[in-house]
Amino acid sequence: MSAALYPVGKRLIDALGAAFALVLFGPIALLFGAFIRQQSPGPLFFVQTREGQCGRPFNILKLRTMYPDAGERLRRHLETDASAAAEFAANGCLRDDPRIVGRAGALARRYSIDEIPQLWNVLVGEMSLVGPRPLHPRDAEMFFDAPTRAARLLVLPGMTGLWQVRREGKRDVMRNIGELDLIYVRKRSLRFDFMILLLTPRAVLSGGGVS
Repeated sequence: MSAALYPVGKRLIDALGAAFALVLFGPIALLFGAFIRQQSPGPLFFVQTREGQCGRPFNILKLRTMYPDAGERLRRHLETDASAAAEFAANGCLRDDPRIVGRAGALARRYSIDEIPQLWNVLVGEMSLVGPRPLHPRDAEMFFDAPTRAARLLVLPGMTGLWQVRREGKRDVMRNIGELDLIYVRKRSLRFDFMILLLTPRAVLSGGGVS
C-alpha cells in the first residue's frame, strides 16, 4: 500500500477491528468490572489525560482496578512494612499491591483486561490499535527529549506496539519505550502493524499486561 493510502487503510482497520473486539471482549470487561465494584464501590472506569497525536490531549479509558483511596492505602502499607517500602523504592511497584482490588483486579491487570475499554478510544479516533505507548503529558516531557517526543506525536498512540511485544525487562523501561516508539514511527506500515498485532496475544498471555 502506498504511503498516501496508509492512513486510510490504518483507520479502516482500526475502526472495524475495535468494533469487532468491543463486541467480543466488552462483556468480559463488564464482568470483571462487576466483580471489582462488588468489592470496591465506585466508578467502573479509570479516566486519565494522555497525550495524543499532534499533542492533543484525550481521556484514556481503563477498567478501574484500584480502590478509590489507593494512594492512602499505599502510604499506610509502606509506613508499616519496611520490606514493602524497600521493594517499592527499588522497583516502583509491589508484588502484593494493597491498592489493587482483590483477585479480579489483579487478573484484569495481569492479562490486560483493564485495557479493553480503550477500544472505545480507538473507535472514536483518539487512539490506534498499534502505535506509540500513550503517556501522560507530564511523563512524556519528563522522560523524553524534544526530538523523541515530537516524533511520537506524529502518529496516534496505540493499544499495543513494539513497546509491548519487544519489552526488555524492567531495566531503563522508559528509555526502551522511547527507542522502540521511534523505530515504529520510522517503519510504520500496515504490514508492520499486522506483525505487531500477531505478536501481541503472546505478550498478553505471558501475564505482563499491555500496560
